[in-house]
Amino acid sequence: MAKTALITGITGQDGYYLSRLLLEKGYSVVGLLPPQRSDSISKLRALASQIQVCSVDLTDPEGLLKIVEQLQPQEIYNLAAPSFVPDSWNDPLGTLDLITGTATRLLTAVRQVGIDTRFYQASTSEMFGQVRSSPQDEETPFRP
Repeated sequence: MAKTALITGITGQDGYYLSRLLLEKGYSVVGLLPPQRSDSISKLRALASQIQVCSVDLTDPEGLLKIVEQLQPQEIYNLAAPSFVPDSWNDPLGTLDLITGTATRLLTAVRQVGIDTRFYQASTSEMFGQVRSSPQDEETPFRP
């Protein structure tokens, strides 16, 4: 039986490449898209027909719980974030809720359903600011 991977932010660059990799590995890939953005699945081009889309508001804990309960994914990838950095500065609280709130709601749903799910939380190199060396790791100081 194929593993199921749930992906937020699936229509972004990272979502595209991750979806392609997981499909190549035989996964069943499910993308979570807000209702007002469901047509953006076309950004995934040829992959779109191989991906199941669930329309859900990422701020809706009950909606996320229902999806996690129904799909029981083995892996969740939270890639949801503003794709244009200045937008995050214009709406810092909305950005905080989108990123950390979505992670919290998904992890809570996994706990409530009682499944063993691997969880990946994407971040950004922007948190390191001006770095002196690359690549960055867990020891690299934050200088946003």
